[in-house]
Amino acid sequence: MSRSSKRSIYRHWRRKEASEQGGDEAIKDFVLKYLDLSGQDVRSEDGCILVGSRSDPEHAHAIMFSGEVANRGQCELVAVGSPYLSRILEDTRRRGVAAAQLPTANPEVALGRISPNTSFTILGSVEEMPRRALKLYYLLTYTSNKRSQRIVEVALDASGQEIQWLYSTRSYLNDEKPEKFRADKLELVLDGSAFILEKRMEQELRGLKEESARLLSDAIDRIQGYYAQLRDETRNEAEFNRSHSEGSSEGRRGAISAGMSFDEAKRLIADYDRLEDLEIERERARYRVRAEATIVGILLLSYKVLRCRVELKDERASREIELNILPNGEAESLACEACGKPIGEIHMCSNGHIVGSECIVSDAAGDKRCVICETKK
Repeated sequence: MSRSSKRSIYRHWRRKEASEQGGDEAIKDFVLKYLDLSGQDVRSEDGCILVGSRSDPEHAHAIMFSGEVANRGQCELVAVGSPYLSRILEDTRRRGVAAAQLPTANPEVALGRISPNTSFTILGSVEEMPRRALKLYYLLTYTSNKRSQRIVEVALDASGQEIQWLYSTRSYLNDEKPEKFRADKLELVLDGSAFILEKRMEQELRGLKEESARLLSDAIDRIQGYYAQLRDETRNEAEFNRSHSEGSSEGRRGAISAGMSFDEAKRLIADYDRLEDLEIERERARYRVRAEATIVGILLLSYKVLRCRVELKDERASREIELNILPNGEAESLACEACGKPIGEIHMCSNGHIVGSECIVSDAAGDKRCVICETKK
């Protein structure tokens, strides 16, 4: 990439950041995690983030992810195309995979999933289930009549399936002894991440292609209009010379015959046709949309899912359920016994059926009925 292209991208990102408070979360998460894992001291001061070596914290470099804040606090903006981010991207490529842990959730959050109308909820045994996931950071480059770049993260489990809840998770702990990730497993994850990334890029590429097609159509119309006018002028000039030559005296004919002949006009029009084709082909190449994705960082995450057994009781029924609590405090989907859809708030009816709010028919005290109860009447 040329220096002028980098400066152009950098200026574009600064303008974009000035209108978006808080900056790009994917870039911020990527950079801050890199600084932490590489052993650098990070602290906030006067609206900027100060970065320094832990052995020499007095000598710090001020950075920020928001253009407006960076300008106000005289910090260096970290954005796609900026020198600071470019150095980090180069270093992450050299280092390879980094590792970290996710904090384990409090098992008591499982009780928050239960409807408050349930008389008693008792948290029973809690089992920790170790799991692993990856965050892959891609640098996307779109090229057409203009060039743009941004960082996109893809979060997957060890089987290559996307993990939606992991995108909003920003709290990590250093993992000093990460487990090895087998090459065949990593290949599976890379294939899965490429598929997810391709799906995400479809809509953006469709928009870019539609815009480029419109601009190309306008450019072709201008080119065709220009050369059509040149051809018409050439034909008119040749026709003018012929008509005046035929109606003039012999001496006059000799003077006018120096003008353009039909054979000359024909050759010139053929040249115009070739030039028109060349210019149209050049415009087609200019507006052709190209996309490139480069992995700039891989973060291997280890975490624990809590398998919580919860007992639900009321005056007429009792049930024990299992809830798997993720590190972000959310529960893995529990299916409604009535409709099969994922449950948000968990309800137990008076006959012991576990359902969601939408499948509760009557919520009267001592007589809570669900859809299943109604169908069995």
